[in-house]
Formats: sequence, C-alpha cells, structure tokens
Amino acid sequence: MNIESKVFIVKQVDELSYVADYLKERIQKPCLILLEGDLGAGKTTFIQYLALALGIEEKVNSPTFTKIHEYIDKSNDLTIYHLDLYREIPSIDELEEILQDETGIVCIEWANRLNENLEYEGLLNLRIQKWSLKIKLNQAGFRELEVNQLN
Repeated sequence: MNIESKVFIVKQVDELSYVADYLKERIQKPCLILLEGDLGAGKTTFIQYLALALGIEEKVNSPTFTKIHEYIDKSNDLTIYHLDLYREIPSIDELEEILQDETGIVCIEWANRLNENLEYEGLLNLRIQKWSLKIKLNQAGFRELEVNQLN
C-alpha cells in the first residue's frame, strides 16, 4: 500500500535536486529507500543529490565494487548507508545491522534483487519508514522518477 506517491519528469540531471529536496522533507530516520532503474538511469546520481540535500559534504560514489559505502554527518546525527546490489547482495546479518541504526538512511540500488530472494523478505517488513524510487527514461528521453512511500 502506498501512502504517498509522486512522479517527477527530470529533463536535466541537476533537476534531481528537486526530487531529493522533496524526499528530504518527508523521510524520517531510520529509513529505507529502495531504488530501481536500468544501468545509467541515475540511481547513484540521485543519491548524490539526496546526500547533499541532507548535509553530507563527502563525495558520494557508487559502491558497486565495495558493496556498502557509509557517509556520516555527526552534526545532524545522520548516517547514509549506500548499497549497490548489482554484483552482490550483502549477507542478511549485514543488512539487519545497518537497518537497526536509528540514525540511518539506507539507500539500496538494484533493490529488486532483494525481491528475487525469499531470505530477504523479512527485511522488507521491518517497521521503519520505507520509500521506493523507480527511475526510467521516457519516450521523450527524459528521466521519469516515481517516488512512493510504502508505509
């Protein structure tokens, strides 16, 4: 069940900041953000804009080869956990640990891979705020972002 849903059409990459600002005003820690989209759709770029909107000054990079990146802003009591499941899914213990961090916003790229594995089904039922963000290129060649609050 979606509590809130909104679609954004993004013509230029820097317009992802508007979507990041929209989400920033609505998310509550702890939070899980599930991102889906084809290669090059803008998942990592969106997380860069979200981190910036949340006050993270450190450069955000894709964790494709490292599994998990952490970005910490002690002044706002915030940790962004950035995961990329394209190559490998972390163990269920690793995911449970970061999802229990009360200061955490967990952003998972290629989140549809969790749905493909029943072992992870319970993680998606945790009582934390959950959002999905689906990015696709529309027929005009613009990014279309569908943002849904899941609980």
